[in-house]
Amino acid sequence: MKDIDPDNNYIPKIEKKLQQVMGLNAASVGMPVVIRAVEQRMKSLKMTAIVRYYNLLIDSTAEMKELIENVIIPETWFFRDKTPFDALKKYIRDQWKPANPNKAVQILSIPCSTGEEPYTIAMSLMDIGMKSSEFRIDGIDISRENLIKANNGSYTRNSFRGDNISFKDRYFQKINDNKYKINSSISHSVHFMQANLLANFKPRQSYYDIIFCRNLLIYFDKPTQEKAITVLDKLLHKEGIIFVGHAETGSLKNFSYTSAKYIKAFAFKKNTPQKKTTLHQKRILNKTKKSATKILKSTHQYDAELSSSSARTKLIPLRDKNNIKTPLLDGAVYDNNKKIKQLKIEDIFILADNGDLITAEQQCNELLKTEPNAQAYYLLGIIKESAGDSEQADKSLRKAIYLNPNHYEALIHLSSIMKKQGNTKESNALFERAGRIQKRT
Repeated sequence: MKDIDPDNNYIPKIEKKLQQVMGLNAASVGMPVVIRAVEQRMKSLKMTAIVRYYNLLIDSTAEMKELIENVIIPETWFFRDKTPFDALKKYIRDQWKPANPNKAVQILSIPCSTGEEPYTIAMSLMDIGMKSSEFRIDGIDISRENLIKANNGSYTRNSFRGDNISFKDRYFQKINDNKYKINSSISHSVHFMQANLLANFKPRQSYYDIIFCRNLLIYFDKPTQEKAITVLDKLLHKEGIIFVGHAETGSLKNFSYTSAKYIKAFAFKKNTPQKKTTLHQKRILNKTKKSATKILKSTHQYDAELSSSSARTKLIPLRDKNNIKTPLLDGAVYDNNKKIKQLKIEDIFILADNGDLITAEQQCNELLKTEPNAQAYYLLGIIKESAGDSEQADKSLRKAIYLNPNHYEALIHLSSIMKKQGNTKESNALFERAGRIQKRT
């Protein structure tokens, strides 16, 4: 069959159908991915007319599931982004276990893809001395093929990346030179289920203490994001925490969530509801307001006196200049004796981690006015990627790689963008380059 013309009228209709069924924002994966998936299904069905395929798709739930399987591109590995799992161990050890000494922690991993994330969670908990009876992990995914691989528990070298893969010796059995099987002590603690978060989602548990939902929301448009977060919010225990992807922190800003204070882990917790104000507290607040009004009046009087030329040399300022701390637009701070604290990229990452992507972007740009910084360009790249601006994300990530040719994360993200745009050749080249860097380090 001939390749499908990107301007074919049926492609937008198929994209819309995918959005209705699974919430997919086609722009997030790129039109070439959707076209390629349709071509694969038409080839399997020996169809040459896309109109025939479209008619089948709208009438067949089974075919819609098959198309979804071809659209989903699982890209994951064990301990992907190690920081969230370090934060998980710290949270369980320092907060959750002391508060719940006799309970088993309930954890949800959605989407769980081919199982690397939920198995990583189990290994992390085992590493801090927990037994399999002390936790339960539910891995949920929309893809049947992903779950078959997850249940099988066999993985190739592609699932073992990074500079520390010592866990492979502890938790896997070697099948051959390129395949490893996860130990039953880990696999028995994870339970997989096929489900769609957006369609009558009914997990095994009524609530979870911890939810991992990383790199799912970026594929949704805003209304679908809000629908998904509403479902997750109902499932998360009032004192629980949720981990999201680095580009998804802004999605939680319209909900009652605050940072769990684990740097670069992108973990959030629910805000504690404020208690009702008592009558006694209201009286105190009224007194405070009256005092504030008096102070405000005296300040206005001071300003009026200061405006007269005769008063300028006589009056003493109400504030001590040495104690002034004024935040500036560029993030620097005038402190004692007007010393200036310069912007630090670590602090900008914390802003992004807390969901304040607008300020993080502003401060990255301010920092780059004073110095070329690969990390600042990298952060700009993922902020632009999260906003759906692939062109600017591309430019920023390339600048990061220019300044630091060994920037593994920038290479991986740029490879992902190229893949979404259908540039498979450059995507593979960037991915292989990142792999070589990983081996060297």
